[in-house]
Amino acid sequence: MVRKSLGRSVAFAAGFESQNVIVVGFRDEGGIPLPPAVRFGPIEVQALAWDAMEGSDPEQSGEYLSNKVRDFLEASLRRNQGYRVR
Repeated sequence: MVRKSLGRSVAFAAGFESQNVIVVGFRDEGGIPLPPAVRFGPIEVQALAWDAMEGSDPEQSGEYLSNKVRDFLEASLRRNQGYRVR
């Protein structure tokens, strides 16, 4: 599943000439740790997850994930300041 998501996200990014990609999933008790960010040529892929472990607070999980997404988007904008939408 992770490989399919990774491959699809890289193909999508390449098709739209994007250099930054996030793959969002869920983390539960049986889940593996999130992989580090990886590069495929000019495309950087970062994994993020909603904490769905037993006992986790949905509001805190949502806030944490939304902060991570915001951080990713802000960093992406800084890296691509000269990029123009066609």
